[in-house]
Amino acid sequence: MSKRLVAACILLLIGSMPSTLRAQVGIPYGGSELFRFKLHQMGLKPLTEHQWKWERQLHKDLLIIVIGDTACLSEYFPDDDIRDLIARGGALLILSDSGNHRFGGGGARWGDIFGVQLSNVSLITRNQTGYEGKNTKPFVKPLAPVQNQSPSPFDLFKNVTVGGPTGIATDGPTELRAPGNRQFLAKRLAEYPDETRWKLGAPITPEGNTFAVSIQPNDGVNPPRGRMIVMADSQVFANGMMGFKPMPDGSGDYFNDNGNWEFAGRTIDWLQGGYPEKRTQCLFIENGRVKEIFADERPQPPKPPMPKLPPDVIANWLLNSANNIIPWAEENDLFNKYLQNWFGLPRLVRMFLITMTIVFLFVALRWLTRGMRKPEPTSTITKNVQEGLLPRGGVLRQRTAAQIEVGNLYEAARRRVRSRFDVLGARPNRDGKMPPLLTANDIPDGPLLHQTIRWIWTIGYSETPVGVTPGDWDRLNSLLERVSARAARGDWSFGQDV
Repeated sequence: MSKRLVAACILLLIGSMPSTLRAQVGIPYGGSELFRFKLHQMGLKPLTEHQWKWERQLHKDLLIIVIGDTACLSEYFPDDDIRDLIARGGALLILSDSGNHRFGGGGARWGDIFGVQLSNVSLITRNQTGYEGKNTKPFVKPLAPVQNQSPSPFDLFKNVTVGGPTGIATDGPTELRAPGNRQFLAKRLAEYPDETRWKLGAPITPEGNTFAVSIQPNDGVNPPRGRMIVMADSQVFANGMMGFKPMPDGSGDYFNDNGNWEFAGRTIDWLQGGYPEKRTQCLFIENGRVKEIFADERPQPPKPPMPKLPPDVIANWLLNSANNIIPWAEENDLFNKYLQNWFGLPRLVRMFLITMTIVFLFVALRWLTRGMRKPEPTSTITKNVQEGLLPRGGVLRQRTAAQIEVGNLYEAARRRVRSRFDVLGARPNRDGKMPPLLTANDIPDGPLLHQTIRWIWTIGYSETPVGVTPGDWDRLNSLLERVSARAARGDWSFGQDV
């Protein structure tokens, strides 16, 4: 999916924008709308709080995402449910920079279960080396894989650099220690650059220099069914950290000045796998609250009705379009190539000969049939028949009757139009053309009204006769009444020739 299409989906589905434009649409910098749209894009369906509390046994293929405060895990996972979830094949993603363990003793239950310790001290880097030139936004440094199998959690940081368009940017991260335990195997995936230190000034400890860690059951099953990722930053996938920026040339396209958006996709893809079937259910908890909507699609506005255009207008559109296509097709020999590729030359010759033979036989049979007919004797025309053949009424009535007989009411239509349009000043200009047509600016169907009046004027004043069928006669009278009424309302009028 192109960056322009992604940005358009963000605007239409969730209304999110990069940090430079978020003030225009009211989307918070630290919100998760963009990350949740990524979940929707990758086929994950949100679970409501009610579904989780009352139907959790139906969701063993579950992906749980916890952002921010992790104390809520005790509420949603009583007893040892969190351990059982990962052991059975569930997946868990924790994005937090809140301390879950005081170094030296004590700690939150989930940290003790998986052997993970988070500090609550923010880290900074050297000036001008962080994302957007800020020392509170250090980039991360991928670690070398300790295994060569694929898929691997180290794939999350594949081809990631320290900074640049593929760099992973953080915002106020913290220390992470992952000593692990016998039940769960911990793998350090990424750390911070060497110049990273505590915000208070002390250098970061070597054992705490970890940004992301992978946790999987150590039960001998290969590959492990459950998957867990812990990252020491709650803002790494926030709206303002995804790196979407508008192109400076004003083209409406977007570019990424970091790799967080693609990193989010790789993380979700890794956590969806591992289970016998791809995980499709997601419980999303942000600062203790369940988010039950990932993307809200806006209905498309109804399409305007198609205008009722006269056939001659449609014909003109088709002809104008064909005038540009046909010369190009002839220049590239498109028709001959199509026929040869579809039918082949031998088949075309055979079809031509068969067609010509059928036509010849049809003409010969018709000629023979005519030759077999006998001349009919001339019938005697009686006096009553002769009187019936004599014309009746005046010349005008005779001509009208003749026009009705042949199906062309041109002269009657011409008189009808002139009787209505003469009083409106529709007489031809000195060059024989229709006088200027003036229409009001606030009428919505100006082009269609203009086309209708021109068609009526052509019947009444054109020097070239126009065929008017009985069906056209009825349509002409109906349209003539409408445009006359609109002229009386002031919607249009004929101008003066200057």
